[in-house]
Amino acid sequence: MAGILAAVILFAMLFSVGTTFFLVLNATNLGYTKSLLTRSDQVMNTLNEQLSISTLLNGNNHVAFYVNNTGGMNANLTQIWLRDSSSNLLACDGRGLPTASCGNSSPPLPLAVNSGRGSPVLDTGYVYGGGVIAVRVFTELGGAYTATYPPTAGQLANGALTSGAIGDIYLRPETFTYYGLCKAGSPTCLPCLTAPPPPCNMVPEGHGFSIPSTFALANQMAFSLTVVDLNPTHFNVTLDQFTELTNFMAPQGSSSSTKNIGWFIVTNSSNSISRTTYSYITLQYNKPVTLVFASGTAGAFNPFVIPPSNLPLQSLPAPALIFILTHGCKAIPAAQCSYQTATYSQNSAYITTLYY
Repeated sequence: MAGILAAVILFAMLFSVGTTFFLVLNATNLGYTKSLLTRSDQVMNTLNEQLSISTLLNGNNHVAFYVNNTGGMNANLTQIWLRDSSSNLLACDGRGLPTASCGNSSPPLPLAVNSGRGSPVLDTGYVYGGGVIAVRVFTELGGAYTATYPPTAGQLANGALTSGAIGDIYLRPETFTYYGLCKAGSPTCLPCLTAPPPPCNMVPEGHGFSIPSTFALANQMAFSLTVVDLNPTHFNVTLDQFTELTNFMAPQGSSSSTKNIGWFIVTNSSNSISRTTYSYITLQYNKPVTLVFASGTAGAFNPFVIPPSNLPLQSLPAPALIFILTHGCKAIPAAQCSYQTATYSQNSAYITTLYY
């Protein structure tokens, strides 16, 4: 009996220990698998996170930067580090940092930047004294992004491409539209007049990428285009009366010559031009504004029909390169902007129109 009892006790002990071992092993394996899946999700999220860092000096001569989130998910900025070319720590901010000297940025971190959006300008608090400063930004998912001040040529090019801008003004080509101009209140489309003054209705005809030559030669025309100020330092841009949309037609054969047709910017309300004089338009950073070009005279509303000599009828269809010649003032209050104080001009060539 003693031997049988001892065997039963031994079996019970072995069963208990073995079962416990396998349960512990299984729990450990489940924990490892869960940890591995969590880490894999974090890695995938980090790959989907895409930030572009642009550096600048603000009005206090502090090194500053802003972030464009070009990825498919929101990002949370948790730390920033500034180091010189010898890797000396110059400034820092964020949570979980061990040094008491950190905490100089404004606005403070953490800071959320939604997908497809840009952050406000972050002032690091560091007064620039020369040399190359490395700005390193960390996110909650473990992403790390670096830029330098002064920015390199590569950074400037990348910033322009990720924002969709070359220069300060980004054109949205899909909004390019042409119109016929009709005198307001008339049952049929009568030509608009400068005296008596407008209103003058803009009748949408379609995208401005292709225009029938028969329409262009018989109607007063206008164009609209949505633009966005993506100035890298977030300055406002004020457009004066010399902002113009120009059709440039290259020679279409040995007997033809270049042709230029221009429409100056006008003041409008919705699809109605109600002013004879132009009122300056100020573009604020990252806010779309639709511009209207409808006049043959700068600063006044002077609608016109394209002279036949300005379209190379002998070689239709004829492509026209569309240049948006913006002119005015940058970082100057609109009330102080004038022809004498103009500080800004940009030539944007993104669009082609085919007259057929």
